[in-house]
Amino acid sequence: LTYSFVEALVASHPGFIVRLVGGGFFLTGMLLMAYNTWRTVRAAKPAEYEAAAQIA
Repeated sequence: LTYSFVEALVASHPGFIVRLVGGGFFLTGMLLMAYNTWRTVRAAKPAEYEAAAQIA
């Protein structure tokens, strides 16, 4: 082999850092989406929607 395992691991370290940052962004986006969905569902008031539907 031309390179040892440790040399290959050291060479790919920057790629792992980029992958870690990208995964962090992805995870943050998923958590933000879950929070947004939870707040949207919790803010819904079915009684008001039924009254608005009867008026319209």
